[in-house]
Formats: sequence, structure tokens, C-alpha cells
Amino acid sequence: MVSPEKRGGSPTEGMGGPSGARREVRWESAVPTWGDKTYPVRPSDQEVRIYSEHFRQLGHRKEHAGGEGVVVLLGSTPELRSALASLNNEHLRVLAAERYEKSFDAMTKLMASELARRERESGKFQLVLTKWQELPLKKESADLVVGDLVLNIVFKDEKGIDTTSQEHIQEQRLVLDGIKKSLKDGGKAILRTWVVPPEMRQSDTYRDIDDVFYEWEKFKAARNLQLDLNDPKYRKEVFGFFANRLIRHYQDDSGKFVCRDMADRIERGMDRDGRQVEFPDGVNEVMSWQWKDYTIPNWVLPQEDQENIMRERFKIERLTTADDLSDMNPMYVLSK
Repeated sequence: MVSPEKRGGSPTEGMGGPSGARREVRWESAVPTWGDKTYPVRPSDQEVRIYSEHFRQLGHRKEHAGGEGVVVLLGSTPELRSALASLNNEHLRVLAAERYEKSFDAMTKLMASELARRERESGKFQLVLTKWQELPLKKESADLVVGDLVLNIVFKDEKGIDTTSQEHIQEQRLVLDGIKKSLKDGGKAILRTWVVPPEMRQSDTYRDIDDVFYEWEKFKAARNLQLDLNDPKYRKEVFGFFANRLIRHYQDDSGKFVCRDMADRIERGMDRDGRQVEFPDGVNEVMSWQWKDYTIPNWVLPQEDQENIMRERFKIERLTTADDLSDMNPMYVLSK
């Protein structure tokens, strides 16, 4: 199905030589605070159920027809791995395509120990260390490819954080080309992807950070939230509410943002235009801590542009859930 497993690559592989003025992207920068992140950076329970149902249906079909269904995970999202492990279906073989082993191991620690053990001992799970733009898959070898927010974080290696929007789009196309090549006839890909919905693009919602703070006051009152930075639940509520909204506020006109840069502005009490603002209820502490070391560049494209890129290669179906801001994080089902 794939080339031999590549565990143990160099952490600088693919990053080029001396970087000079280029700002380095460190994938492991996402690891330390991942356990404290919540929706929308991590999939919601409803979204996990959608992924899980596709896993279950594939396993059911293969169980009755014979043979194995091949699931390719882009990344090592613990929620998706846990969903697969919980099925415990011997008719499903899983390949996880991850950039670095350190990231994979950190995500494994966020799984329930029993599910992590079941995955490890199943004999049906394989880790391949690779870039998503260079998937080492044979043609038409996969039944299902899934990835959570992966299209938002592919970039041109030699440019690092300084990758342009057009270069990012080209890297997206390379990922989608690899997915299309690997899928069997009738196979599907499911990709949750950040987008800017049409109504946001038209109204420029969250350009004014006061709009974010106004919504926060209503959200806080509705949930009766009390400031307590020592309470993990409070920190997760803050992050879940502010992540998408501050990304929308701070991203540049091409849709690009770097979390570390946003954290720097938040720590200095600055909005996107350099205006001094006061963040309420410990928001600056929560968000700057979550983002201050996260150097992976992200892009959020207008929904129409993102869907047009997908339609160059696939038929698409857009799914949303009842989750807050699901229209900014739809799940796309792609079929050849």
C-alpha cells in the first residue's frame, strides 16, 4: 500500500539549509498546548460523530464484502484515531501520514490509554512520516482519506512562514492531487476546513474588535461564566469562543495568519490596525499563552475560493453542524 514506514526522520528535514532572515516554522510548536485546545481548533463531538459514521460504514461494507478498507489520516488527530480504535474492526487498516514522530507521540498521549493500546497492538495501524504534499500512496489504494483543518496549514517549505497566499494555494493543490490519486473508484475524502463564509466577506465581520467583545459579553452572560484563569473549563470556553473570531480579526487580506504574531499583538493590547484595546476577562492571558509559540502559518480562504480549488478535482458536499461558528469550519466530503 505504501512505501516502507519512515519513522525517525530528521526534525529539520524539508526545511532547507540556513534560514537567514526567514522565520522558521516549528511543527512541534503546536504540541505543548494541544491538550488545552478545544473546538474549533480541535473537532467537536458532533464532527467526530460524522467522521466516525464514515469509518463505521466502511468497516461494515468490508466486513460483509470481505477484504480490508484502507483509511488514510492526514495528521494524527487523537479524536479520529480514538474513533477508529474504538470500532476495533479488523476489516479496517489505518495509515497515519504525519510530519514528525514527536507530534504523533504527543497526540497519542491525548488518547485514552486503552484506545492507544488497542491501536498499537491491532496490527492494522501504520505511521508514515511524510509531508501531505508527497503522500507515498499507491494509485487507487485508499477507500477513505480524512483530515482535520489540514488544508489551512500547508505551506511552501523553503519559504516557511513567508509563504505567499498563491504559493499556499499551490501547496493545497498538491495535497488534493495526492488524495485524488490515492482514492479508489467510489472512495471519498472528508476534510474539515476553515473558510470565510460569504456573509462575513461581504460585511467584513470582526474587522472591528469591539464586535468580538460585544458578542463575548452576550456569550458569557448566557453561560454564566465567571472569571477564573485557574479553571481549565473556563480557559477552554475562552479559547473556543475567541479562536475563530480573533483569527478573522487579525488575518491579513490574503487570509493568512500566524498564531505567534497574533499572540504578540494580544500581549501588547493591540488590534489589527495598531489601536490600543483592553481585552476583557483574562482573554489576553489565555490566547497569548495558547498561541505565543505556535509558528505554523495558516490561511483561511473565502468559501467560494476554497470550494473552487476543491472542485478542480472533486465533486464536493459541504456539511455543517449545530456547533457555534460551524459555517466557518465546514466539513467537506470529496468524491472523484
